[in-house]
Amino acid sequence: PVVIACGINGIYWSEDVIATSVVWQQWTLDATNASFPYDATSVDYDSSTGIAYIGTWGNGVYQINVDGTGSLTAINDGLNHLKIWCLFRDSSTNLYAGTEHGGVYKYTETAPSVWEWVRETGLTRSQIFMWKSEGVPVRIGDSGTTPLFDYQYSDNVLSYSWGGGIMQSTNGSSAWEQANINLENFYIQDISICSTPFDDVNGYFTTYAATCGGGVFRADNTFEVDGDGIPQTSWKPLSSVGLPETLNVVDIEATSDPDIIFIKVNINDISLKDVPY
Repeated sequence: PVVIACGINGIYWSEDVIATSVVWQQWTLDATNASFPYDATSVDYDSSTGIAYIGTWGNGVYQINVDGTGSLTAINDGLNHLKIWCLFRDSSTNLYAGTEHGGVYKYTETAPSVWEWVRETGLTRSQIFMWKSEGVPVRIGDSGTTPLFDYQYSDNVLSYSWGGGIMQSTNGSSAWEQANINLENFYIQDISICSTPFDDVNGYFTTYAATCGGGVFRADNTFEVDGDGIPQTSWKPLSSVGLPETLNVVDIEATSDPDIIFIKVNINDISLKDVPY
């Protein structure tokens, strides 16, 4: 599978990340052999077409073909906020962009190919300027006693924000509800959903939330709702034994085992007393 990494130093891609020795190649422009000219903040790759969408900080969204070299195509018509935090494609080939102070925009890959500002029910602009969604597996059947899941897309998605905590949607982002029960820190840096269901009968998943100054929180009943459709996702803090006292978790990645996670921390730029939660 192709894996793409992006940042201020350009865009890199690899087709052999599961190999013993990973080989990365830098994506460059055809004519000049120059690297990607903008600060890249996010990427969403469509493996069926070989097209990658690159979010930038101040220059909007670009489309490239991931084949070593190529040309840039700006797709910014209708996109009024060009500082992009994140990108996400849904199962209907809609591309969503979470922007700095501009909320969420949606881009349909077919006509009219123009960004539209999204006004999802339950989300406000202040809650979604750092919007991101995580698709989770959908149960599609069984093989004997083993559940079968489609691991590509789902109508169950989570979003997070800086100061607004975590929101949950069970209908593909058409409507959202807060999912912050027992969450003690609403300044979310990242979320990650375990690929193996915690409760495969009810379709509940383990999710981890990385916070600024508050460590890591875990929920084992992600996407549980009550009879009125209100999320019952409940969080608990993880032990910080062995970790720095002042813990700013900037990235988190769950695995197929709900008890194993990887985190990236920054211990020098945050103090617990500086986070108003």
